[in-house]
Amino acid sequence: MVKGLGSPLSTREWLFVILIVVGLQFFLHSISERYGSSASALGYVSFAGTIVSILLGLIAIIYSFVQSISQTSSVVEIRRQVDTLIAAAESIVDSRDKIKESAEEIGRVSSDLSERIEENTAHIRSTNEGLNKILTGGNIKDKGGKERRKTVFGAQKEKVVVMCHIVGLAVKSEWSVDYVTSNVIIPWGKAIGANSDIMSGLFIGVLMSMEAEGFVEVGAAATKISVPEGVNSLEEFEAVSKLLPRADSKHTAALNEIIENLTKS
Repeated sequence: MVKGLGSPLSTREWLFVILIVVGLQFFLHSISERYGSSASALGYVSFAGTIVSILLGLIAIIYSFVQSISQTSSVVEIRRQVDTLIAAAESIVDSRDKIKESAEEIGRVSSDLSERIEENTAHIRSTNEGLNKILTGGNIKDKGGKERRKTVFGAQKEKVVVMCHIVGLAVKSEWSVDYVTSNVIIPWGKAIGANSDIMSGLFIGVLMSMEAEGFVEVGAAATKISVPEGVNSLEEFEAVSKLLPRADSKHTAALNEIIENLTKS
């Protein structure tokens, strides 16, 4: 290798290259000297040059054609990819719009549901307050200025409270209307000296009022008294039970005795 040149060829290889170049130069010079004056040799060289030019032209045309096809294919592929990206972008936009619409719809449904819950809550509260007023009554002043309790049912207040309590017991014990009437209402009416028909009618009236307000469900006479699905009326019955007359009163004592006998049997 020649130092300082940084060449990969050794000295001997360089000598071979120089000899080959000199030999080719000598060969071309000899041919030119021998056939330089020959017209046919010149024609051959010209014809060869023409053929080479034609071949090079054909190669250039074919290369250009191949390059054109390659570029066309590339353009088609790029366009296909661009169309795919555009379609994906449109799909994303559509999905975004649908998500936005769904979110708005959920918001409207939630708002409507909240309003309905508030309305139902207010209605139930109003119903409870009304029932409580019916059962508990209010304070009024008599002619002497003394306050006393007054209810819509007046003297029948205790009976109405007991009827509500009996409805609650029927719900808990899964009693039917016929069973309650025959085994509780009529015996209780007789025990307190009341007319059985009046007591049965009062019970049916209280039961129908509770059913109309949605506290209980009643089907045919032989079916069980139950609570509507999704309604928690047991707490209301517990509240009514607290309004019962004291245990030693005639109404409460008679009812407790009847219920105790039914439980034992």
